[in-house]
Amino acid sequence: MDSLWNTGNTRDVTYYAQMIRDVINGNPGQCNLIITDSAPVMTAAVRILEREYPHVAHQPCVAHIVDLFMEDVGKLDGVKALVSECSGYVSFICNHAMPLAIFKEVSKLRLIRFCDTR
Repeated sequence: MDSLWNTGNTRDVTYYAQMIRDVINGNPGQCNLIITDSAPVMTAAVRILEREYPHVAHQPCVAHIVDLFMEDVGKLDGVKALVSECSGYVSFICNHAMPLAIFKEVSKLRLIRFCDTR
């Protein structure tokens, strides 16, 4: 199993194809599956390599696909309004000692605040 970090490098199809090629060649006979995000540049790089390495399958990262799906769902008006309303309740409870104490007493759940990840 290999994982690569490519911060600061040029991100084009040729670069990604070579990066994946290096992983496959660095693990002869051991690489049967490449998992990438679902960005078009990654899919194009894998398509280039399919002819060279027909035994290596490609799987877009399911977590990345679910993340993209949830971002789209979050843009829906009804969902956006609901998330905004719930965020207000969570902020109120977390920022006031008495409501937080009551919540902790009656619930086994934790309140989680949303934050930007990027």
